[in-house]
Amino acid sequence: MEPHISFQHAACKIRWSYGLIESLKKEIGAFSDKKPFNVSLVKAPDFTGYLLHVELTEPVPDTIPCMIGDICHNLRSVGDFCWMGLRRSQNIGDQKKTLPICDNAKGLEKIVDQSFVGDMRDKAKDVLVNKIRSHRDFISGGNKILAELNHLSNWQKHNMLVPSFAVTELGENTVIRSNDGSVIRMGKAKVMGPRIAGIGGTYAEMTYDSEPDIDMLIGLKYTEYSYSVVNVVVEFHNMMCEILNYFCGTWPSEMNPRYNR
Repeated sequence: MEPHISFQHAACKIRWSYGLIESLKKEIGAFSDKKPFNVSLVKAPDFTGYLLHVELTEPVPDTIPCMIGDICHNLRSVGDFCWMGLRRSQNIGDQKKTLPICDNAKGLEKIVDQSFVGDMRDKAKDVLVNKIRSHRDFISGGNKILAELNHLSNWQKHNMLVPSFAVTELGENTVIRSNDGSVIRMGKAKVMGPRIAGIGGTYAEMTYDSEPDIDMLIGLKYTEYSYSVVNVVVEFHNMMCEILNYFCGTWPSEMNPRYNR
């Protein structure tokens, strides 16, 4: 079986995921437009400042975590389809094999050496080690985005990918006042993480001229913070488009899918 058949199936997964992402955007937008949350300041556990706390007034619709999981699963399978296409083209057999993701480049090289011979081995090694870089040695250039997708895809097999909400940008003329007399004027500052003010006192309040921006976030395993759900899945989608193009470019055929971001 020629690999272009598996490449075509991988392209179907990408197109399907794109539709799911567009639907997810609408679901998140419809939920957020209702403003189902309250924002308050709470004292940090170590008493060194205050945290921004976003409390939902109604639960996140079940459709949202289900769609996030479906998107991650479908996009992760793109690499698996491509990898199996190479194996089938060499009559290696139908035993299920996923796109290898290893701790380092040497691990990838070992798997390729065990899977293919000759020209196919050299091409597969170039795609996996030099182009996709599907390993977790990030200091040496490992593909962190693919590693994050792989983790979320595995997690969603047994757990819901439940997002959270957080303030990502303060409102106009935001001012925080503590009962010890401390005052911080922050304007429309970008927010990364919950900690917002390193001031004292036992109580603080926040005033502003416009509502702060609140986004739906998802935690990632290999980065320090949570990030916008929509931005994360779009980045996953773009990366898998690149990976499919690497396979199609290395094993060209008129029957290969032509798919851009």
